[in-house]
Amino acid sequence: MQDRESIEAEVTEQSESKCPMYDSTTKTKQQQNPIHGFVSDDPQLPKREIAFYLVALVSIIAYAGHGFYLTYGINLHENLPAELLKPGWMRDFKDGSADALLEKSTENWKNLLVALAGFLLVSKASLATAPIELHYLVCSAYALMLVFLAVSFEAVLWLIVAYFVTLCLAYWSFLAVWIFVGSLLYVMNSHGAATLFLDYLNIDGDSGPTFAALYGYALCRFISLGHAMQQELSGELKTAGFWRYLRSNLFLTLHYSFYMPYLWCGPILTYDDFCKQLKVRARNIAVDGRTASLVAWRACRLVFWYCILEIIYHNLPVGTYLDLLSPDDAIVYKHLAFAMFFHGQIFMLLYVQYYGWPAALALLDGIQLFHWPDCISWVYSYSIMWRVFDRGLFAMMRSHLYIPLGGSRHGPVRQMLAIMATFAFISLFHGDSTNVRAWAALNFCQLLIERCAAFVYYSHARSIVKRYLSPQNEKRLIGYIIAWNMMASCGIIFFFLSGMNGFIIFPEFLLLRSNSRHTPVWHMLTMQFAAYCAVQIGRYYEAKLKPSLCKHVKE
Repeated sequence: MQDRESIEAEVTEQSESKCPMYDSTTKTKQQQNPIHGFVSDDPQLPKREIAFYLVALVSIIAYAGHGFYLTYGINLHENLPAELLKPGWMRDFKDGSADALLEKSTENWKNLLVALAGFLLVSKASLATAPIELHYLVCSAYALMLVFLAVSFEAVLWLIVAYFVTLCLAYWSFLAVWIFVGSLLYVMNSHGAATLFLDYLNIDGDSGPTFAALYGYALCRFISLGHAMQQELSGELKTAGFWRYLRSNLFLTLHYSFYMPYLWCGPILTYDDFCKQLKVRARNIAVDGRTASLVAWRACRLVFWYCILEIIYHNLPVGTYLDLLSPDDAIVYKHLAFAMFFHGQIFMLLYVQYYGWPAALALLDGIQLFHWPDCISWVYSYSIMWRVFDRGLFAMMRSHLYIPLGGSRHGPVRQMLAIMATFAFISLFHGDSTNVRAWAALNFCQLLIERCAAFVYYSHARSIVKRYLSPQNEKRLIGYIIAWNMMASCGIIFFFLSGMNGFIIFPEFLLLRSNSRHTPVWHMLTMQFAAYCAVQIGRYYEAKLKPSLCKHVKE
């Protein structure tokens, strides 16, 4: 195994694009094996047609949004209960349905910037003046100090104990790491056990969501370092013994487990990728102008999207509207469809803030993270959605669960079992409630349906379709099929994830109530056409920004 002290040596040149969007698509391309049939292939539709789809999509959203604003946005408290709304800095009321942890992180981005700036000073100073092990220790201590200030001292002690136990278990068995981490997640998901656990750690209601998020993400990093340690133990360290193993890995794994910029916002990098980033950085203290300009560009975009998010909250309270839906109420179809679409956009904008600030500041420390998810509007399949949303969680699950279980290397049965195990862990990670289990199960089924449909179509049906349709008409036909599929499945999955009774409300969304003046058929057809426009725009976007990905699939 390579000596950890050599992490400072062998500096290689790190290249970065000045375009963050290109960075994100490049990283996604490097970490995925695309599924045949779910990336765009030539010939593309005419540019005028794509432009028409774009104008039509924007017009439909503007039409539905204007109607929603006139009904709910001008005076929020007239049609929405004031007690469900909340104060805001732009107006007296704003949408009150945002996830507490995500909105807290977006509202406290100034405090987060101060904390990140402090980390940057600690990191640069210790990197310049101290041995590398002391640098790792000081940076970890700073991050844990912030956990102490935000949560409790007992929570810090427990995180350290969980990390140390994981590191020890990794010496003997990676399966033991999985069992240990799974047990800790199960405790957090069991209501009675979780209450006792949080009381023991002196965690109150306000800091509970914060601890739950950083605890779950820390456990993902523990899995990653456990897998990496077990992979490296086949050589020298296994012969040297347990204590040599601890001495060689203690400081670096501690730094990885509690690296401040991603401590609050996801696993971001697997252990191997994190070590490669440190190797590239080495003893480089200075920040070049190219990196500074990229960070400034990202920061300006983050501030811009934060302002857009606040404007939306105060004028389009779609989340509160969705929370109030019931089967007995008259539901205006265009309001429901617009609220579902825009609620997804707001969710993504929250994550832009949640991921964006830590990743921007990490660049100044010499670590390149995934700065935020791709825009959800261009996503037209579940296989893409899981790759481009939480890329850190996707990379961890793919490297440490899906591939070790035989995914992408063996037959369809092994792949199906690997996908099933992956979604089982995702359900456990997200809380393992009844709604979350249903949400994970539906995502699993949707992914299998997509893969089976792609296999059947490209293996058998496509040759028949091509006899009667031109390549461009074939692309239009596939676009309509994908659009109907996404509208139906996203509706069901959304309601399950939100904790609402999907099987009661969803027929209103998809099938329409008979003889209802609130749900004219043309509204449904218009929204379905909007979904089709979004699919074709997404496929065009993918082909233009990911040409090598599309070429790989065609070959």
